[in-house]
Amino acid sequence: MRSLSSRQRIAAAVLALLGAATLSACGNQSTSLQFGLKREDLNLAFQVAQPQAPAPISQLAAQPLPIPATSFTLGELPTVAPYKDLTQAQLNALAALLLWHCPAAPAGAVPSAAANPFITSPPTAGVYFQHNTGIAKLSTATITLLSLPYPHHTAAEVKNVAVGNKAYTTGQLSVSSGNVITYDVVETNPVLTVTTTYQVTANELDMVRTITHSSVGTVTFQPTPPITVMQFKGVGASWTSAGIDPSTDVAMYEQGKITAEKAVDVCGTMVDTYAVQSSEQITDLTGNYSYSTASGDPNVYYVATNYGGVMVGEHVDTATTFTFNKVVYTLTQKYDSTFDSIKPHPAGTAPPPPYP
Repeated sequence: MRSLSSRQRIAAAVLALLGAATLSACGNQSTSLQFGLKREDLNLAFQVAQPQAPAPISQLAAQPLPIPATSFTLGELPTVAPYKDLTQAQLNALAALLLWHCPAAPAGAVPSAAANPFITSPPTAGVYFQHNTGIAKLSTATITLLSLPYPHHTAAEVKNVAVGNKAYTTGQLSVSSGNVITYDVVETNPVLTVTTTYQVTANELDMVRTITHSSVGTVTFQPTPPITVMQFKGVGASWTSAGIDPSTDVAMYEQGKITAEKAVDVCGTMVDTYAVQSSEQITDLTGNYSYSTASGDPNVYYVATNYGGVMVGEHVDTATTFTFNKVVYTLTQKYDSTFDSIKPHPAGTAPPPPYP
C-alpha cells in the first residue's frame, strides 16, 4: 500500500538497483533485497558539478536521506541449482513464480457499491500485495548507471489501526476534536524499515509522519501541518498542501485534485475508487536533495474509500535528484501498480516473489 505516498529512500533504492543487477549476473546465488522510494517535491536548482567520475554504487547506497518512502521488495529469488538442492522456501518461491495469475473481472462486471465521498471506517490490517509494470533508472548528467524493470510484485503492511474521538491537526494548523482514524503503513527491507502514519479526519486523509530506521540510525519526518492526501469533497475537489519539518529542514508541497470516480479491476473484483491526481515536490532545504513528479505526468492514486482509504492502484512518474561527492545523480521511477486482492494477507506474511 502506498500513499503520498508513497515514498522514499534514495539509499535503499540505489541498493535495490545494484542488487537486481547482481542477481541477473549471479544465477547461482539466492539473494533477498528490498528498497523504498518516496514521492514529494519542491523546486530546487542544482549547479552542475565539475566533470568527475561517479561514485561507486556501494558508496551511494550508504547515504541515508531524511525522506519518507514507498518501498518495494526484490525478495527471494530461487537459484538455478537442481530442485533437490533447493530449500522449501525456495521451492515455494519458485511455485509462486510459476503459478501466480491475476484474473480479469468478467465482461460487464461492476463494483458491489459506489465509492463513498468520505472514509468512514478504518482499513483492514494485514499485508497487501501489488503487481506492477514500469522501470527504475539511475543516472548522472552524462551516463546511465543502471536501468532495470520495476519489480513486478511488491508488498506493504497496514498495522496499528485505531479509531477514537481525539484532537487532531488540520490543514489550517488549528486543533479540533472529532472521530479520527489513524494507521501505519510499514515497508521493510534489509537496509531500512519505513513507517508512515496517516490520519483520517472528518474532512480529509493526511500523511502525518514517516519514521525511517536503519543500521546507521533513525530519521523522523513530521511536517507541520500534515500533508493532505485527499479531501472529502467528491469529483472536482482540488487543494494545495505544504509542510516543513523544522528539525530536519525537509519541506513538502503538493497540489491535488479528484479527477474522476473510477472502477479498478483488482484481479477479478471491481472496486470503485476516487482518482486523486497529485503533483508533488519535496526538498532538503540544505540543497542536497529534491524530488518531483514528472512535468505533465502527475501521480494518480486510486483511493478505495469504502475500504478505509487504501490505494488499490496508482500511476507514478517521479525523479529524485541528489548530490554526492560533487556529482549530481538522478533516480527516475515510472510505473503502474494494482492490488492483487482487496483482502490482505495475515500480518507477517512474507513478501511475494518480485518477478513472476
